[in-house]
Amino acid sequence: MQVLCAWTAIFIVNYYFSITLVGSGSPHKAFSLLVPQVIISMVTTWWLVPLFQGLGAAVALTVTSLLGNIIGAWVVAGDSRSLFLSLNAAHLRAALPLLALLIAVCLLDYSAWQMAGMVSAALGLLVLLGGVTVHDGRQLLVAVEAHRRQGLAPPLTSVNT
Repeated sequence: MQVLCAWTAIFIVNYYFSITLVGSGSPHKAFSLLVPQVIISMVTTWWLVPLFQGLGAAVALTVTSLLGNIIGAWVVAGDSRSLFLSLNAAHLRAALPLLALLIAVCLLDYSAWQMAGMVSAALGLLVLLGGVTVHDGRQLLVAVEAHRRQGLAPPLTSVNT
């Protein structure tokens, strides 16, 4: 299950690349992201699931998403090497603290206080590495305040609670 958390963090970036390409009028390029990922997914699943069962499936998804992000940055950047490198650097700045938290959770026998400390450390690393900025925090507060004024549920909570 913890490996699937890493996959989720990595997959979100891949989704962003697809939306960017479709929104810019290049749905064929978005489809070009899908084809190599299907092939990578089939190969890694065929290889890892028989060896590691559920863990192999989770690792296969994570590897597919990670390679998909590299392919996505390449497709979005086109011929711009600097844009390709900056997209991958931004991805790593966001992913590394989350992966560090994942490794810590897997290695420690943790209590609620230790978990809160690790989450705080991961958020601190996200801020330190530029994965999350003060501007991001302000945007979140503005969105929550707008929802509150309209009498809607906050965007980060479930409507069915």
